[in-house]
Amino acid sequence: MPTKRKDSSYKCVVRSWLVNLRSDAGYTQEMVANGVNMDRATYNQIENGKQGALMNAPKLLAIADFFKLDVKYICFLESEYLKKVETMNTPKGGSEDVY
Repeated sequence: MPTKRKDSSYKCVVRSWLVNLRSDAGYTQEMVANGVNMDRATYNQIENGKQGALMNAPKLLAIADFFKLDVKYICFLESEYLKKVETMNTPKGGSEDVY
């Protein structure tokens, strides 16, 4: 799970895996958002990494179902994304978990 920082140094990271899935399939954000039962603004924030905590199991399942992909593959992509977020938000010189 991504750490949540108490200060403004937290870097948002675009979920490029999700953007690529959507754009490769020729869908708009609105189309995917409707397909997974959320509003477009929320979906946009998820794609842009602004609501990492909201990418929970039900949403991962809905995305896998929408794109007709194995949920294990979607979980793998999300896991790789979370590693990137953690790396980009870990202070140089050590690990710091701030929740």
